[in-house]
Amino acid sequence: MSEKTTPEFIGTRHSIKPGCGEKSAEGFFGLSEKGVELARARARELLERLQQAEDGTVFAFMGATEMERTKATIRVYEDEIRRIVTEDNIHDIDVFGESEYDHTQSIGDNVRNITAELASRADRKAFISFPLQMNEFKLKDRWQNPDQSWASEYAQKIFAENDYDNARVVEAWLQNQGHLDGLEGPNPQVVAEEQFAGIDRIKDFVGKLLPDRPVVVGFVGHTPNLEALNVYLQNGGRVDVEGFEKTGRKIFGETDIIES
Repeated sequence: MSEKTTPEFIGTRHSIKPGCGEKSAEGFFGLSEKGVELARARARELLERLQQAEDGTVFAFMGATEMERTKATIRVYEDEIRRIVTEDNIHDIDVFGESEYDHTQSIGDNVRNITAELASRADRKAFISFPLQMNEFKLKDRWQNPDQSWASEYAQKIFAENDYDNARVVEAWLQNQGHLDGLEGPNPQVVAEEQFAGIDRIKDFVGKLLPDRPVVVGFVGHTPNLEALNVYLQNGGRVDVEGFEKTGRKIFGETDIIES
């Protein structure tokens, strides 16, 4: 029997958004039908990871951005995991999501209610899905304009100059550190550190409510932000081109996982 391991966090990129003229999938605004299918496949992997984690582990998928596709991705994860847990009669995993949400209470109170219920089930595992818009993972004011329109002058220029090739864009971003021909863009070091701070914020909040339980933070974000975080993790906290090379120039596709 393999040893059970529990990561500190599991993040993914959002799933596939609708193409030009394509409608969102029913019930999951911001994702295409293919996007929902892909997210369901990733959810099954997340469930397997939860099953392999130590007893009492809680996956708290709470980090999202202002873009609906990140929130919808988390909702698909929860929907698919709930379906499997119910249909397969998996008795040692609880699933909590927006269907349990009491709209007369604050988000904090809702999470407190759920964790209070979990506290009496120390041997059970849980998947909590409350996609919250968190500035630490945002596109706005980084790659978008303040009104959320795509894209900032910096983003337009760096993408166009690199033929919209994500690996080249990330390399150029790490080289210029957010400064390009007089245009100011996001600082990759700051972007990485802010995402890490967002992970810590969720972990601290849930961890204080469940002090004796292993808590794995879950979030859904965007490229190139995720690439900056990956470099930070793989390069001793430094976000530079050398670190990008250490990652194998990793670019995150839809629902690809980043973890630590």
